[in-house]
Amino acid sequence: RIQLNIGGQRFCTTRETLLSETDTFFHSLAASEHWKPDDSGEYFIDRDPTQFHHILGYLRQKATAPPDTPLCLESVMDTNELSDFKKRQLLSDIDFYCLSGMAALLPTPKPLSNCTVRCSTLWSSGYLLPSDLLGPTELTSGVEAA
Repeated sequence: RIQLNIGGQRFCTTRETLLSETDTFFHSLAASEHWKPDDSGEYFIDRDPTQFHHILGYLRQKATAPPDTPLCLESVMDTNELSDFKKRQLLSDIDFYCLSGMAALLPTPKPLSNCTVRCSTLWSSGYLLPSDLLGPTELTSGVEAA
């Protein structure tokens, strides 16, 4: 039994479930000698836990299905009830955990507005710095000099 602490929310599962899809984040962690449980016996992952139950449901279905059986995401979650925002959250987590099999089953959400994409693209490309969005005092408030 493995106890996961995803952003402060606890989930319980098995090693077999976490490793049911190959080449994932969980495979990398299992192969790493550095990922150890904390003093309470939990494995901490610093992610938003909001959509993790969907990911765990998918992995549980994958772990119990016969090999080469096509999976049906609808048996784990109702994708029609997910807003585009929640789909983007879930896709972000699917990408983080490297769950390509689950990504292929999830309907694509509507694209973000041009402004949002442009701002995030500029920021991630280094053309827009946090100081461009926040004033210098807001950016450094609460930060002590070294």
